[in-house]
Amino acid sequence: MTGPLPCRMVTHRVAGVLLALTLVAGGCGNDEDAGANESAAPSPIPDEMCSDGQVPQAAAYDLDDGSFRWASCTDGDAFRMVHASTDEAVYVLDTSERTNDFPYHRVVALDPDDGSVLTDAPEPPTPEVTAEPGQVFRIPVDGLTVTGGQDDSVSVYNADGTVRWNQPGTWVYDDVWAIDDGVVFAISYREPETAGIVFPARLIAYELETGEIRWDHLGDATREGLDPWLAENGRVFTVGQNLEVRDTGTGEVLWTTSYPRSQHPNLRLIGVDVNDDAVYVGFATAFGEGD
Repeated sequence: MTGPLPCRMVTHRVAGVLLALTLVAGGCGNDEDAGANESAAPSPIPDEMCSDGQVPQAAAYDLDDGSFRWASCTDGDAFRMVHASTDEAVYVLDTSERTNDFPYHRVVALDPDDGSVLTDAPEPPTPEVTAEPGQVFRIPVDGLTVTGGQDDSVSVYNADGTVRWNQPGTWVYDDVWAIDDGVVFAISYREPETAGIVFPARLIAYELETGEIRWDHLGDATREGLDPWLAENGRVFTVGQNLEVRDTGTGEVLWTTSYPRSQHPNLRLIGVDVNDDAVYVGFATAFGEGD
């Protein structure tokens, strides 16, 4: 795919809140993306989501069109990310405080409907796939095993343990992968300098069975938000300075936030989970141990 065409960003102030949106006129993004419902409904930019002295820790968007629902704010900078969600709570991992039990850091539970802090929420769900410290996560998918990591290329193994294929590209973290619809997602940061792109990277959709590329997209890893965090029910969710939602089959952009660069030097979207009708995203304002 070719790189994205420039989008025209405009801002409006409504009821004292700065709103950001993308005007899609004559197409925005690459040719394959043209005609998609790319721009989510206007939402407060992260710098304007909270009162003075606070920072966002999570926000919710409509799953289908990206309409902004709520933001949850807190005090102090930290590496915070959406860890999981259920019908009862959205769980935000706060690495500024360690604990002795999984997930080994403080977890804040939020109400899925309005983002208010819950004090009596159930414990967060445990992951289906685990690994001992220093060991590779092995994800079973349709009789095959997928491995990868933030420093390791993507590999798929047959049931007998033989290598089926290996391809370049990494995951955001060792324990974060996006696999769905017969596709394994990876990102390659080793892309040549490209005019108009500050941090060129390639989002790649590999066929689970063969390792062939179903589609790929060259863009700005930070500005667009191309780190593959979650793939579910035909959608892949990627993050960075923005959240992009693409069709797993075609790479078409279904919708995206259109946030300008934050005044906070470390603010970025990180951690994604979904339920039947909402997308929950975390906001980090500091770096974690694995960054």
